[in-house]
Amino acid sequence: MIEIHTLLVYSAWLLMGMLIWFRSDAFVEYMQLFRLDKLFGVREYVKLQKEDFNMNYHMYLMANYNSFFIRLITCPVCLGTWGSIIVGAMVGWNYIPFVFLTVIMGFGLINWGWGNQ
Repeated sequence: MIEIHTLLVYSAWLLMGMLIWFRSDAFVEYMQLFRLDKLFGVREYVKLQKEDFNMNYHMYLMANYNSFFIRLITCPVCLGTWGSIIVGAMVGWNYIPFVFLTVIMGFGLINWGWGNQ
């Protein structure tokens, strides 16, 4: 049986990744920093964002590359589910609900505190 501390650490890593992906422009910034902005449509996104300040990278992906994978990575519940399944594959399948609920509740609380910006 795995310790609760270990599950919380895995959940925290997953939550941190989701917060960085959904609540920041870190992906776009690092793609530009490492001159990889041709990849993943980042260069085109940056140009379009200058015209529409309200557009974020997730909206751009959905509008221009709408597919199952894009819908998966732009949906917090979906990404949290699959992240929890991956963690479950590493630590034990019966821990998936705990990891999922921890991550989704944490994401919801932090998102709620941040406001829906």
